[in-house]
Amino acid sequence: DKVMIVPGNVDEDELVLADIGKAAAAYLKEIIKDGDTIAVTGGSTVGAVADSLPYIGDLHNTMVVPARGGMGSNVEYQSNTIAAALAKKLGGKYKLLHVPGQLRAEAVETLMNEPDVRSVIESLRETDILVYGVGRAEDMAIRRNLSESEIQILRENKAVAEAFGYFFNQKGEIVFSSNSIGLNIRDLKRIPQLLGVAGGKQKALVIMAVAYHCPGGVFITDEGAAHEILRLSAKN
Repeated sequence: DKVMIVPGNVDEDELVLADIGKAAAAYLKEIIKDGDTIAVTGGSTVGAVADSLPYIGDLHNTMVVPARGGMGSNVEYQSNTIAAALAKKLGGKYKLLHVPGQLRAEAVETLMNEPDVRSVIESLRETDILVYGVGRAEDMAIRRNLSESEIQILRENKAVAEAFGYFFNQKGEIVFSSNSIGLNIRDLKRIPQLLGVAGGKQKALVIMAVAYHCPGGVFITDEGAAHEILRLSAKN
């Protein structure tokens, strides 16, 4: 519904990441109401949103939850860490999802019966605002610790993008999904406010692929991605 573009290109200047975070934080501050449930994914750009949000401190009935299970070893950019940081800025509450981002199917079924996990899932069903990032398929496959056979599936199906544990090809078709706990692609339709963030020329194709599944809401990016999206769109 709306796109915001900040000057510059994250690929050439890392400071642009902070500018995307500031623009997203300003928008988030406008739309948050006390009592909202906010879900956040992981990643450096979503982390920049939490970092840029000024201290508010009086939204005591606001709940922040991770949108998916954690991934990899970089704790700083995991959704749990970002959810806790954002909640502290708001003065609200948060829940943590202590599960890996990649699980066996039987492990998912077992963990879904755990009270702490069920509590997070119940909060996710009440999500009012989702703040999400998108990633390049090859990068996210490594971060999610996919096996070599799973990575081969991504290559064979020409996966270019990842979001919410799903991998997409250039047409926006889902070609693979990881076994993880949290929001799924069908949940997006019932969330009132979607706020996507990503920047850099290298993310243009990624943004386009994921956008098929997130047609509403707001996306905040930079000139590097925007110019490349226009160029790719003209070719098609």
